[in-house]
Amino acid sequence: MFSEESLHSDALRELALNQLRIERDFLDWLPASVGYTYVAASIVLSLFRPKLGFLLIAFSLFFRFQDRIPQLMVFPIFLIQLLSLVVGIALSYKRLQLRLTTIDKWLLSFALVSSMGVLLRHQQQFFNELTAYMSSLIIFFSASWLVNTKSDLHRMMWSIAAGITCMALEVTYALHWYNAPNPFWLTLPSGEPSRLQSIGYFANSNDFGFILNLGFALWLSIFFYSKKWYLKVLYLALIGVNLYLVTLTLSRSQMLTSVMIVPFAMILLLRGKMKKKLIYMASISALLVAVVMHVPGPVKDRLDTIRQGPDGSMEGRFNAWDQGFYMLNSYQIFGWGRQQWGSYHSLAAHNGYVQILGETGLTGAGIFLGFLWLLIRPLLRFNQLSDAQDRRLYVGMITVLICLLSYFMLGNVTYSTITYLIFSMVAVLGRLIDKSISTHHDLSAVEFSRPKFRSQWMN
Repeated sequence: MFSEESLHSDALRELALNQLRIERDFLDWLPASVGYTYVAASIVLSLFRPKLGFLLIAFSLFFRFQDRIPQLMVFPIFLIQLLSLVVGIALSYKRLQLRLTTIDKWLLSFALVSSMGVLLRHQQQFFNELTAYMSSLIIFFSASWLVNTKSDLHRMMWSIAAGITCMALEVTYALHWYNAPNPFWLTLPSGEPSRLQSIGYFANSNDFGFILNLGFALWLSIFFYSKKWYLKVLYLALIGVNLYLVTLTLSRSQMLTSVMIVPFAMILLLRGKMKKKLIYMASISALLVAVVMHVPGPVKDRLDTIRQGPDGSMEGRFNAWDQGFYMLNSYQIFGWGRQQWGSYHSLAAHNGYVQILGETGLTGAGIFLGFLWLLIRPLLRFNQLSDAQDRRLYVGMITVLICLLSYFMLGNVTYSTITYLIFSMVAVLGRLIDKSISTHHDLSAVEFSRPKFRSQWMN
């Protein structure tokens, strides 16, 4: 089966470079005028209608116009979009009623503490590191301030899922109808199975599988939320495309995640106590995993490597995690500094928790865990929601958070803008859940007291 050692061969590196050249030619299919128009529209709308502009930016964050159009690559497109969004929010601050929530303050505290190691030990890198991290912070606060209602949340979920699916459809076209050397297969010289790589920002097959599962979870929630049968058929077809491509990535973690998304969403939607739901979810997930482990096909072939014991891929991850704890022992309070892992290790951390622990020390890791708890705590009240439509809509972002926190243990998405976009959307969801429950309780109290008031008035 696939082994990490083969990735270090010169022949494979040459093959990868050749496939990147083919991929570059394939990605040029989009007319430059379309990319210029889309980017210009996102900038103009961000200035004067920040909510609409942010929808376009969220779509392009996944579809990546600058990876497709060489003329756009000479400009810092994403930076220009974010700066225009910041200006638009500043111009509309009175209407938006901007304020810092408790979650926002914890995130800012983490940003400050995680910078201490950079200031103490890597002063020359501080500016570059800070500017790279600022895009994630801008995305977080923009979503937190611009997404305020259920309609806003639904539109954002739709925009993100659409961006992911456009990329998935593009890859599907390349696999089956593109009359040229395939730009997305990484065929190993040893004759081992090919892994489906993706484009630009998601070149790693595990990252691509993770992104596809995000689209799967969002479309599933939108499917439940929709009331029109023809839209439900469309969403099921898009879910099928995402799942098909996940199997071609040969990513074990993402295949298992795909298996667990449906039972997790279904059990959340069922009525009953949360403890029983967790038991049901664990039982159904174990059953589904047992089934796919015995059904012949690419999923079974790839998952069989788990039962064969640690391979080169997992051993590399274990070694990286050991290095993370060594970093922690060296500087336990503030660590080596945010995003400094690559300065000391050739292999990426493949675990966001270990990376944060080694880079930001016990102080930064403690603040980050507190931030995660503040995100998760309102979601524990999901079971108290009385509106079935709300539950169908909200289950999507809860499932996406589960996908992210799971992939955090094996991937490299610690400080990425997509990670912070998900964090901000979950923070918005927590506020909507609290608001829905408090509004329901307030209405119940009013309805309960009304007969008493009316009887007193009649008397």
